[in-house]
Amino acid sequence: MTSSPDEARPRFTNVTPVRAYESVVAQIENAVFAGQLVPGDRLPSERELMAQFGVSRGTVREALRVLESGGIIRSRPGDPGGATVQANSSARLAKALTTFVKLGQIGVGELIEFRMVVEGSAVRLAAELHDDETLAAMEDAFADMKRAADVSFEDFSAADVSFHLAVAACSGNSLFSACSQFARDTVLQLTTDNLKESGDPTELIQETLRRHGAYLQAIRDRDGRTAEALARQDLVDYYGPHLEADERARIDLLLMP
Repeated sequence: MTSSPDEARPRFTNVTPVRAYESVVAQIENAVFAGQLVPGDRLPSERELMAQFGVSRGTVREALRVLESGGIIRSRPGDPGGATVQANSSARLAKALTTFVKLGQIGVGELIEFRMVVEGSAVRLAAELHDDETLAAMEDAFADMKRAADVSFEDFSAADVSFHLAVAACSGNSLFSACSQFARDTVLQLTTDNLKESGDPTELIQETLRRHGAYLQAIRDRDGRTAEALARQDLVDYYGPHLEADERARIDLLLMP
């Protein structure tokens, strides 16, 4: 049975009027995106913003809070000047992606696929392009992992994430760094839960060190292909047992031949 034209049309509902602070946020964001406000610029003071927008101090402060939480601006308590426009677009991307995860719009399997592609590429670039300074940063992060292994699995998990961030930074790609930053809190929770659920956290920690040490050696050797393959395999071995069969089948497709 086919539906009538009227039944096929979307049904709309009454809209909620935009709250004043949302309008303030939208105008300031548009000014930033249009390049009328650039990183380092100061917004007018709260008093000036109140006059320009014709709103209360509470409305201005709520708008500034939203803008700051989104990484658009930064304000300092007690600073008589206006808030400063931020340059770190990667932080804004990280926050947006993290929101998707928290809302359940990105599943664990999808997150692992994403990490395999992004981190595998980051590791390959790090292997091919590192210099003495960036290699030292990765070595230091790996040394922190070894030290944290004797403290607690929470500390080890945090050091593990820091190692991945060091590798992403070494790749020289700001988007890779942003994506690693976005994954930080989510991966930290997943890693900690994984360790807690394992029968022997000590054994899992040592296995993680072995795997990370293997592709760090490939980075030292400037063997990008091997480093990428090991990094992707590491993710599959670590998270694969916790995925559904269809999710595992998908990530297996991303393993390098």
